[in-house]
Amino acid sequence: MTKVNDRRLLQRDMAVAESRCFDDSGLNLSACCAQALFLTTRMLFSASGILYLLASSMKILPLWPKLVDSLMNSNLWTHCVVPATFLALLLYFIVALATFEKCQSFILFGDAGKFIPFCNRAGAFDSTVWQSNFADPVSAGLPNAYSVQIRTADGEELGAWHVLPSGASSLAAAQQLVAGDQAGVAERLLRESVAAVERARSSSPVAVLYLHGNWETRAKWLSVEHARFLSSHFGLHVVLLDYRGFGDSSGAPSESGVMADALAAVHWLAARGVPLSLVCVWGHSLGSGVAAQLAARLQRASTPLHSLVLEAPFYSARAAAITFPLTQVLRAIPMGMPLLCRSFKFGFRTADILPELSLPMLIFHGTSDSTVPIQHSRKLMRAMDDAKNTHARFVTLPKCDHLHALFQPAILAILAQFFKR
Repeated sequence: MTKVNDRRLLQRDMAVAESRCFDDSGLNLSACCAQALFLTTRMLFSASGILYLLASSMKILPLWPKLVDSLMNSNLWTHCVVPATFLALLLYFIVALATFEKCQSFILFGDAGKFIPFCNRAGAFDSTVWQSNFADPVSAGLPNAYSVQIRTADGEELGAWHVLPSGASSLAAAQQLVAGDQAGVAERLLRESVAAVERARSSSPVAVLYLHGNWETRAKWLSVEHARFLSSHFGLHVVLLDYRGFGDSSGAPSESGVMADALAAVHWLAARGVPLSLVCVWGHSLGSGVAAQLAARLQRASTPLHSLVLEAPFYSARAAAITFPLTQVLRAIPMGMPLLCRSFKFGFRTADILPELSLPMLIFHGTSDSTVPIQHSRKLMRAMDDAKNTHARFVTLPKCDHLHALFQPAILAILAQFFKR
């Protein structure tokens, strides 16, 4: 019992520390306007309490029923007090919902995004309206890819796309791909790529496992553009994975579950002849938390990855919830934000993991990112500096938002230098 209490106290202290740590994260304009609106509502409710205290102190409490009666017969009751009461009850209902693990999971992972068109669209050319064809990467504009199924240790079936590198070897294999010998051609190209890197004694990776963010699937334009970018500019094999519950993958997401999914994906590459020392894991947003945990687990098992790329990472899942624009309205509700912090069930504490890693790491973040503010990456680097870990490089991208870091002109040169280190 003592150990349980100590653990709860530690979790509470961590929640309070993260809340204070990110109080200065800054809000965007919409969040500021929302906060001002709800602060005004809160002041209206406070005014009734102040009036009651004044009436009590002045010993005019017998006049209070008359005051209430006149208030109820006035327009103030209809146009101000009733709407404000309804709004306050609605806000407290939202806070109550936010404390439930199922609700937090729904928001954090967003696997229901597979049913929402704009979460799946591969781009303007994509003619699909309600559901993407996850079995056919050509429908997403990836003719040099094929669909695979990856089985996890706990029996889930994950949908993924293996995107082949652009270049002469890929062109030579195109006819065989059209003929239907997809798996055989892809595995041969993987073995050839590994042999070429080993012959040249190159420090470049052979494959990249891309882990997308929440409310996305591998069919979304952002995942597709990452695959195109890495396969065409660097000649890399790219695996686009959908976690359990996402896309056409079975199961429902959880923190341990998505970690097991990423582990199954790198083991799928290893089973096809790609050493983990030639695999780079790239995580974006939610995927950054999964990628960091995967890198730490493989390092502890003495099978480290080639490198780790974190795009718009968060300090922790709880800190991401604190700084997310829509949650700023909770600051206007008494105990709203502390309640959310202390009841948050998910960790993804990237800040505790990165200082322990000894593999090359690249972190880049846009200064205009309002979804996961750049303060997260800066505090991650501060944790690295405190631990005297010099394995990470941090790149800030001016005027860049959450989704378009890959399209910044500097990224191509930065990645070329990073992969060759």
